[in-house]
Amino acid sequence: MLVGILSLVATQKSYVTGFALLLSYSWGLGLILVLIAISTSFVKHLPRSGMWMEKLKYVLGLLVMGAFYYYLNLLLPRNAWILSIGAGLILLPFLLRLLTFEKDGPRRHPLTYGIAVILLIMGAALVFESTRNMLGMGSSDPVTKENVSPNLEKFWQPYEEKAFQAALKSGKPTLLDFYADWCAACHELADQTFSDAKVLQKTTEMNLFRFDGTKGSTLFDELKMKYQIVGLPTVLMFDRRGALASDLVLNEFENAEKFMLRLKALEGK
Repeated sequence: MLVGILSLVATQKSYVTGFALLLSYSWGLGLILVLIAISTSFVKHLPRSGMWMEKLKYVLGLLVMGAFYYYLNLLLPRNAWILSIGAGLILLPFLLRLLTFEKDGPRRHPLTYGIAVILLIMGAALVFESTRNMLGMGSSDPVTKENVSPNLEKFWQPYEEKAFQAALKSGKPTLLDFYADWCAACHELADQTFSDAKVLQKTTEMNLFRFDGTKGSTLFDELKMKYQIVGLPTVLMFDRRGALASDLVLNEFENAEKFMLRLKALEGK
């Protein structure tokens, strides 16, 4: 929730809006604590501490680790990210105390040891494979558009008003992608959908534009107003006549298979 609020404040660039949103967020967090403090009857109905809290602690810890790796994917190259996941899986049995170095430690259920061994094997396999790829010892398949994540700049051009208006009159379908560096779904679209070989082949006869809304600008505000953009990512699709296909606007991550259906629908307009 806090990440979403900060992202919205960053795009709005309004001190008043930022102050109001963060103030209401802090009130929402603090209100429940005030209610607990002044209501003794409510406290009596709270669950008592026990072993369930220890188990819950591990569950919440795993969720935090999952969020950590999700956002780490935006910062690291793919092989380095996979390497970090492998290292995490190797450490996980020890962090969860599925395995201990204590000679007189508590005896575990055989299933517990089985889970620990599986995690260790999976982690070692990821570390080994990612290390091979980073050292250039991976697959020796020829380098082609189909097996390498391409540089989207070769296929998508930065938004420029004159070029975009000319593209709308070219008689070809046109795509306009609004993205930002802080937008996780935007990165997923670029890495998994736009870079897919079938999508690349399908879009070779289309005009492709991308607009970077990371820092915001007057032009960005104008385009948001013009196309009624409320969040990122937003992918606008224009048919061969240059008309916006409002039923094909994309506002979230979509895998390559579903995106292909969207492109086919655009061609039929």
